[in-house]
Amino acid sequence: MLKYAKIRDRDIANGPGVRVSIFFQGCLHQCQGCFNPETWNPKMGFELTKEKIDKILCLCGKEYINGISLLGGDPFYIFDKRNNNMKTERDLFLYLITTFKKRYPEKSIWIWTGYSIEDCLTGCGFINNDDLYSVLNNSDVLIDGHFIEKYKIPNLKYRGSTNQRIIDLPATLSTYKSNKDHNINILYSIKIIDINS
Repeated sequence: MLKYAKIRDRDIANGPGVRVSIFFQGCLHQCQGCFNPETWNPKMGFELTKEKIDKILCLCGKEYINGISLLGGDPFYIFDKRNNNMKTERDLFLYLITTFKKRYPEKSIWIWTGYSIEDCLTGCGFINNDDLYSVLNNSDVLIDGHFIEKYKIPNLKYRGSTNQRIIDLPATLSTYKSNKDHNINILYSIKIIDINS
C-alpha cells in the first residue's frame, strides 16, 4: 500500500509560496545525515488511499495554495525495480499527479527524489518507465540526487546539499528524445532553476 509519514496543509518551506506537502514513506537511499530518517521504512506511516488523495486534492484547491510538494522518504520509491509488486501504489501516485494537474493547471508540482533525472528518464533501476515519465511530464520541478552531508550548507534553499539540482521539468523534457525501437534515450540539456534570480 502507498504510505505517507505526514501531510502539511500550509507548508512554506518546501517550494515557493504556500503549499500542501506530502512526505511519503519508503526510501532505499538512506543518506547519511538525512533530515527525515523516520520515513525510510516503507512499513511505517499511514495508508494513502484514493479517498485520502481526494481530500488532499480538495485542500490544494484553496485560493492561497500555490501548489503541492512531494517529499519523503522518496516519492519514487514505488517505481524502483526492487519494488516491482507495487502497481497499485504506482497507479495511486499517478492518479494524484494527473488529477492535480487537470484540476489546478496554474499550480505547481514539486518533487524531491534521491534518484537522478538521468536515471528517471533512461529507466535505469526503474520498473514501468512510462508511468514515471508521465509523472515527470505532469510535474513542474524536480529536486534530484542523494543528500550528501559533506555538501550540506545550512539554510540552502529547497535542498539539503549543493549537489542536488532544482530542475525545470518542462524545459528539460522538451529536449528529451526517446527511440524505443533502438532503446536510445537522449537528454540534450538539463535546465537548472537559479533560485537566486
